[in-house]
Amino acid sequence: MLPSKWLKTDLHIHSHISKKTKENDYDGCNLSYDKLVQALKKEKINLFSITDHNTLNVALYKELIERREELIENDLNFIIGAEIDFKDEEIHDEIFHMLIYFDTYDLTKATKVLTDISGKKCIEEIDKNTSPITLSKFFRSVFENGIQNVITIPHFNKKDKGIPPKDQIDRFVYTVFNALEDSNNRNNLVNSLKAFKNLDYNDVPIVVFSDNHNIDIYPRGKAGDDSRQTSMYILGNINFPFNSVKSAFQDVNTRISIEGLEMRSTNSNHKYIKAINIDGCILPFSEYQNTIIGGFGSGKSFLLDMILKGKRNVDKDRYSELAGKYESFNIIFSDETPRESLLEVNEEVKIIRFEQYKDIYFKTILLEPDRTLLESNLHIKFPELNTVEKFDETEFKNAVKDLKENYERTLHITDIISYDAISRRNEKAYSFKEEQLQKMYESPGYFECLIEGLTSEIERKVVDRYIYSDQEKNNIDSSKELIIAKNNEYKSLSYEIESILATLSAKIININETVRKDNANISSNIQIFEDIKEDIKDYIIILRDLKNKSVKFEKRYSKEKYDELKNLRAEKELYNYKLIAKYNTDEEYADYIADIIKNPFRRDSLFHSIIYTIHSEETFKQSQTFDQRVDHYTNDYYSNFDTVCYDIYDNDISIMKKSAGEKANVIMNIIFRIIEEYSLSGVSSIVILDQPEDNLDNKGIQKEVVDRIRGMKVNNCLPQLICVTHNANISIAADSENIVLAKKVDGKCSYIASGIENTDFIEEVCMIVEGGQDALKKRGTKFNIPIIKELERGI
Repeated sequence: MLPSKWLKTDLHIHSHISKKTKENDYDGCNLSYDKLVQALKKEKINLFSITDHNTLNVALYKELIERREELIENDLNFIIGAEIDFKDEEIHDEIFHMLIYFDTYDLTKATKVLTDISGKKCIEEIDKNTSPITLSKFFRSVFENGIQNVITIPHFNKKDKGIPPKDQIDRFVYTVFNALEDSNNRNNLVNSLKAFKNLDYNDVPIVVFSDNHNIDIYPRGKAGDDSRQTSMYILGNINFPFNSVKSAFQDVNTRISIEGLEMRSTNSNHKYIKAINIDGCILPFSEYQNTIIGGFGSGKSFLLDMILKGKRNVDKDRYSELAGKYESFNIIFSDETPRESLLEVNEEVKIIRFEQYKDIYFKTILLEPDRTLLESNLHIKFPELNTVEKFDETEFKNAVKDLKENYERTLHITDIISYDAISRRNEKAYSFKEEQLQKMYESPGYFECLIEGLTSEIERKVVDRYIYSDQEKNNIDSSKELIIAKNNEYKSLSYEIESILATLSAKIININETVRKDNANISSNIQIFEDIKEDIKDYIIILRDLKNKSVKFEKRYSKEKYDELKNLRAEKELYNYKLIAKYNTDEEYADYIADIIKNPFRRDSLFHSIIYTIHSEETFKQSQTFDQRVDHYTNDYYSNFDTVCYDIYDNDISIMKKSAGEKANVIMNIIFRIIEEYSLSGVSSIVILDQPEDNLDNKGIQKEVVDRIRGMKVNNCLPQLICVTHNANISIAADSENIVLAKKVDGKCSYIASGIENTDFIEEVCMIVEGGQDALKKRGTKFNIPIIKELERGI
C-alpha cells in the first residue's frame, strides 16, 4: 500500500465514439488502447477517464479493465466516466454538460445507467438525438443499478461574464455536484476564479481537463491550441482512482493543484524520509504528513523512537527487549541513501520535535534540563544569564579578625606613663666608673726594709768599732725618724683620703644607680609611648580597612542590589513571544545586620555593629564567629541566584502561569512558526509530533494543529511531518497523506500504511482512532462541499 502522492489527472478525454452521439465531436483516428496509453505516458498522466458524450466506449473500457494491472505497473489508472447533457430547471435554466464518474469497474452497470436514462435498449442505440435528462432521472438510475457512488462535475462557459445566480450555484454545491469544470485556459481560469471569489465561492473546486477530441494532438483540446493550456494534479493513490478524485474534491485546498495558479505546489525541494525498512519489509512514507496510529501498546512510539535514534539506541527501559526482536532497521532517505536513524542527518536536516512534555506542562518553572530539551527539540535559543558568582569574603573576614586581635593585644599595653620621663627623653644622663678614681696612697713595699736597714746601719761595726760617730748616728736616726714621721703623716693623710674616696665611691654608686634608674624609666616610658603610637596607627589602619570593606559589603548585599538581581531578566524576541531567562528566587530580602549581629549590638551600620560587638567582647548571632555568620548569610544570599530558570512570555504573560493546554498551544505555535521560517529560507526540516493532543482540547487541536498543518500544505511550506496520535482530526481532518497503522501480534509490532483514498484501510483506521467516522463525515463539509454522498432514492 502506498501513501498519497501527486497524480497528474485528465478526466475529460473523448474517443471516436463521441461522433455517434454529437455532430463532429471527434476529429482524429479511432482511439485504441495503445494510442491512448502512448499519449498519456508521453504527457506523464497518471489518472484519466474516457468521457464520451452520453455514451461509453465499451470496447476500449473493456480492454482497459482487462489490462488494469499492467496500467498500474506503469503508474496509470482510470475511472469509467461519460459527459452527459442535462436540463433541469430546478437547477439551471439552460442545458449544461456534466462529467459523471462511476465508482465501479462493472461495465454492465455503467452501460445500464446510460441506456436507462436515454431510453435505449443497448449502448449502441444511443445517438445524436438523445435528449437531455434531469438530475432525478440520473440518480434514480444510478441507485437502481446498484452503483453506490458517483462523481458529478458540471461545467459552464464564460463564468466571468455570466455565471448562474448564487442560489443556483449553492444548490449545485450543496446537493449533488462535486466540482465545477472550467475551460483549460489559464486566462479563463484566472477570470473564473476572480468571479467566484467575488461571489464568495472560495471553496468551490474548479477543475480543468484537456477536453481532448483528437488523440493525435493530445493534450490539446478541440481548438488545437495548447499555448495557454495547463495541467491539473490531485493528491491521491494510483490504486484507488475514484476515491482519490473524490477525496481531492472534498478538500480542494490541499489535494488539487493546477499549474500556473496560486495553489498547492506539486514540487518540494526539502529532504525527507522516503521509506522505512524493517527486517526487509518496506514501509513507504509521504514527503508530507505521516500519521502513526494504533491501539495502546501497538508500537507507535516505539517506531518513532527507532526513527529518531535507530534500533541500537532506543530507550532501553521501554524498548530494548522489543527492538531485540528485529534483525534490522533503517530509514531510506529521499536521496535513496539508507540511514540508521535521524541522528545521522542532523547536519543536513533540522529535526523539530513536539513531545509529551508532561513534566514541562505541569511545572511552574523551567530549569536547565527543560531549557536543554526545548532548545534541542525546537531549535530555539534562550538568552544567556550567568549565575551570580559568589564573592570571596575572606578579606572582609580577615579585617574583622585583625580588629579583634588588635583589640586583644592592646589589653596588655599599660596606659600608665611618666610624662616627666617623656619630657626628658632628649636629656643626656652620665654615670661614673669606679676605676676612674685611683687611691692617693699606697704603702711602699720597701718601707719596712728601709727602716730596718737604717736601724742596722747605725749599729754597724767594723772590727767591733762603730763606723758612724754619735753625731752621724744621730743624723741617721733623725733621718729614720723623719722618714717614719713622714710616712705616718702621709699614711694618715692617705687614710683620710681613702675615707673620702670611700664616701665618694658610695656617692658615685648612688649616682650611677640613680642615672640607671632614670635612664630605664625614660626608656620604658618612651617604649610605652611608642607602643601606644604604633597601636593607634595600626588601629586606624584596621578601622579604615574594615570600614571600607564593610561599606563594600553593604553595597554588595543591599536591598537595592538584591531587588535588581531578583528582577533581572535576559530577553530574546521569538516571533510574537519573548524567551526569558531569570533567577529562580521568590525569597524576600534578608537584612545582613539582622543575620550577622546579635540584637543588642545592632547599630545603624554593619561597621559600627561589628565594633560594638568586639568592644563588648561578645560573639555574633547564635553565639557564632563572625566568619560563620558571614558564610551563613552569603550562602543563603547567593543560593537565590545560583539557579537560572526560563520562561516564554505570550503577550507579556508567563506561560508558566497558564494551563497545560495553553502551554502546549504556545509550544505548537512556535513549532509551526519555526517550520515556516525554515521553509522560507530553504532549510530542510522534519517535524516530529508525539501525541500533541494529550494536553490540547478539541478546539486547540483544530486551531493549533489541524488548521496549521492544512494552512502550511496550502502555502507549500510544510516539511515532512511524522505524527503519533490517537486523534481522528489530526489523521483525517488534517488530510494526512500517509496513515501508518501499528499492530502488535505475539509480542512483535507490524506496520501497514495507506491513505484516505483506501476505503477498507480508512474504515479500519476509523475503528481505532476516537471519533474517526465523525471526522471522516465532517471532513469536507466545513469547506462547503459534500463529503460522502449518501445517494438516496427518490432524488
